Amino acid sequence: MSSGKLYYLIGRSGSGKDAILERLRHYPGVVVAHRYITRAADAGSENHIALTAAEFSRREQAGALLFAWQAHQLHYGVGIEVHHWLAAGLQVFVNGSRDYLPEARARLGAQLIPVLVTVADETCRQRLHQRRRESPDQISERMQRQIEVPIEDALVIDNNGPLDASLAQLARQLPALGLVAEGVQ
Repeated sequence: MSSGKLYYLIGRSGSGKDAILERLRHYPGVVVAHRYITRAADAGSENHIALTAAEFSRREQAGALLFAWQAHQLHYGVGIEVHHWLAAGLQVFVNGSRDYLPEARARLGAQLIPVLVTVADETCRQRLHQRRRESPDQISERMQRQIEVPIEDALVIDNNGPLDASLAQLARQLPALGLVAEGVQ
């Protein structure tokens, strides 16, 4: 088995997972896996590969997706290229799904490390409004159904403050990755 690990970020919409992942792209030795999503490429700030439902289905049927799930009337997937990165000993981060976590664990076992990103309700609501991806009614629906439940054995990142503080928390919990960068202690 390789030394590569998959750090599977989970947390409610608006918790700041995409911002954390965007910053992690600049760390040596870290790979941030993009997701394949049946959402337009210009819809929101997430770096993803936009696919039609038919394209997504073809990739899933061909075995090109390591993970595949549905949420919010969309299909989400992570490609099998992650296996190559893990085999090469790379440390991979991905925006995952809490509901899909049991299946992801079944596929990767001890190579998968859950990372729960938490945020206060008001901060979350502000972020959802700022990203302008959902209508006010959709935001209300998301806020009503999003209850933070601890995940056993997950690393926990409190993302209520500045992004650098969240990255510093991650760096303290994962010192072997060397996630210390300018401005992050």
